[in-house]
Amino acid sequence: MASVAQVLDRIRSAETEAQRKVEEAREKAEKIVEEAEKEAEEIVRKARVEAEEEAEKILQQALKEAREEARKVREEGEREIEELRSQAEKRLDEAADAVVGLVLGE
Repeated sequence: MASVAQVLDRIRSAETEAQRKVEEAREKAEKIVEEAEKEAEEIVRKARVEAEEEAEKILQQALKEAREEARKVREEGEREIEELRSQAEKRLDEAADAVVGLVLGE
Protein backbone atom coordinates (compact mmCIF):
# COMPACT_ATOMS: atom_id res chain seq x y z
CA MET A 1 0.00 0.00 0.00
CA ALA A 2 1.21 3.46 -0.87
CA SER A 3 2.17 5.85 1.83
CA VAL A 4 0.53 9.23 2.30
CA ALA A 5 3.66 10.90 0.94
CA GLN A 6 3.50 8.81 -2.19
CA VAL A 7 -0.20 9.60 -2.66
CA LEU A 8 0.50 13.31 -2.16
CA ASP A 9 3.38 13.11 -4.67
CA ARG A 10 1.08 11.47 -7.20
CA ILE A 11 -1.56 14.13 -6.59
CA ARG A 12 1.01 16.92 -7.01
CA SER A 13 2.33 15.21 -10.12
CA ALA A 14 -1.20 14.90 -11.51
CA GLU A 15 -1.91 18.57 -10.72
CA THR A 16 1.34 19.60 -12.39
CA GLU A 17 0.46 17.51 -15.43
CA ALA A 18 -3.05 18.98 -15.49
CA GLN A 19 -1.63 22.53 -15.30
CA ARG A 20 0.78 21.72 -18.12
CA LYS A 21 -2.07 20.39 -20.26
CA VAL A 22 -4.21 23.44 -19.46
CA GLU A 23 -1.33 25.72 -20.42
CA GLU A 24 -0.78 23.78 -23.66
CA ALA A 25 -4.49 24.02 -24.44
CA ARG A 26 -4.44 27.78 -23.70
CA GLU A 27 -1.42 28.26 -26.00
CA LYS A 28 -3.08 26.21 -28.75
CA ALA A 29 -6.26 28.25 -28.35
CA GLU A 30 -4.29 31.51 -28.57
CA LYS A 31 -2.53 30.28 -31.72
CA ILE A 32 -5.85 29.26 -33.24
CA VAL A 33 -7.33 32.69 -32.48
CA GLU A 34 -4.21 34.42 -33.81
CA GLU A 35 -4.32 32.39 -37.05
CA ALA A 36 -8.05 33.04 -37.40
CA GLU A 37 -7.46 36.77 -36.99
CA LYS A 38 -4.70 36.68 -39.61
CA GLU A 39 -6.94 34.76 -42.00
CA ALA A 40 -9.77 37.22 -41.39
CA GLU A 41 -7.43 40.14 -42.08
CA GLU A 42 -6.28 38.46 -45.29
CA ILE A 43 -9.87 37.86 -46.36
CA VAL A 44 -10.71 41.52 -45.69
CA ARG A 45 -7.58 42.66 -47.55
CA LYS A 46 -8.42 40.49 -50.56
CA ALA A 47 -12.02 41.67 -50.52
CA ARG A 48 -10.82 45.29 -50.40
CA VAL A 49 -8.44 44.71 -53.33
CA GLU A 50 -11.18 42.98 -55.33
CA ALA A 51 -13.63 45.78 -54.53
CA GLU A 52 -11.08 48.41 -55.61
CA GLU A 53 -10.41 46.51 -58.83
CA GLU A 54 -14.13 46.19 -59.52
CA ALA A 55 -14.65 49.88 -58.77
CA GLU A 56 -11.83 50.73 -61.20
CA LYS A 57 -13.44 48.55 -63.89
CA ILE A 58 -16.80 50.23 -63.34
CA LEU A 59 -15.16 53.66 -63.46
CA GLN A 60 -13.28 52.84 -66.67
CA GLN A 61 -16.47 51.48 -68.26
CA ALA A 62 -18.39 54.61 -67.23
CA LEU A 63 -15.63 56.83 -68.66
CA LYS A 64 -15.64 54.83 -71.89
CA GLU A 65 -19.42 55.17 -72.19
CA ALA A 66 -19.26 58.89 -71.37
CA ARG A 67 -16.58 59.46 -74.01
CA GLU A 68 -18.63 57.54 -76.56
CA GLU A 69 -21.72 59.56 -75.71
CA ALA A 70 -19.72 62.80 -75.92
CA ARG A 71 -18.37 61.74 -79.33
CA LYS A 72 -21.90 61.03 -80.59
CA VAL A 73 -23.19 64.37 -79.29
CA ARG A 74 -20.22 66.20 -80.88
CA GLU A 75 -20.78 64.45 -84.23
CA GLU A 76 -24.50 65.23 -84.12
CA GLY A 77 -23.70 68.86 -83.29
CA GLU A 78 -21.23 69.05 -86.18
CA ARG A 79 -23.86 67.58 -88.53
CA GLU A 80 -26.42 70.14 -87.34
CA ILE A 81 -23.91 72.97 -87.78
CA GLU A 82 -23.08 71.77 -91.29
CA GLU A 83 -26.78 71.53 -92.13
CA LEU A 84 -27.43 75.03 -90.81
CA ARG A 85 -24.41 76.33 -92.71
CA SER A 86 -25.70 74.69 -95.89
CA GLN A 87 -29.17 76.14 -95.38
CA ALA A 88 -27.69 79.56 -94.68
CA GLU A 89 -25.62 79.43 -97.89
CA LYS A 90 -28.70 78.37 -99.86
CA ARG A 91 -30.74 81.20 -98.38
CA LEU A 92 -27.89 83.62 -99.00
CA ASP A 93 -27.87 82.59 -102.66
CA GLU A 94 -31.67 82.98 -102.79
CA ALA A 95 -31.44 86.38 -101.09
CA ALA A 96 -28.72 87.51 -103.50
CA ASP A 97 -30.84 86.39 -106.46
CA ALA A 98 -33.84 88.27 -105.00
CA VAL A 99 -31.78 91.47 -104.52
CA VAL A 100 -30.38 91.21 -108.04
CA GLY A 101 -33.93 90.67 -109.34
CA LEU A 102 -35.18 93.71 -107.46
CA VAL A 103 -32.28 95.86 -108.70
CA LEU A 104 -32.76 94.74 -112.28
CA GLY A 105 -36.53 95.09 -111.97
CA GLU A 106 -37.32 91.48 -112.60
